[in-house]
Amino acid sequence: MAKTPAATMPPWLDITRLRSIDPANQQWRKQIGCADEPPVTFMPPVTIRTKTGVGYDYLPAAAICARCPVRYPCLAVWLRHTPSDIDRQTGTYVGGTTPTQRILIRRHMRRTAA
Repeated sequence: MAKTPAATMPPWLDITRLRSIDPANQQWRKQIGCADEPPVTFMPPVTIRTKTGVGYDYLPAAAICARCPVRYPCLAVWLRHTPSDIDRQTGTYVGGTTPTQRILIRRHMRRTAA
């Protein structure tokens, strides 16, 4: 059985690049790599049992996002338009990140805001 990703910032993430994305520009949507994927891929049911409880199997979604050319704008739009409490409740994998990783990203961005 797959392991749940650790609650750390994604190693590929460049916060400066993330901040530079204009969420109003929606041209990136023409290039999304997940258009033909079933939504359950990114909103998996609770499927992994761990020592601390249960978790989600994000590996299929992670593989899709890893090769997607527009994961930065996808993540930027999600962070801007989805409240963190809703984010935690949905368990959705978005822009190459888990809900827990997005909490860490939001905190980091607030702490380092110019």
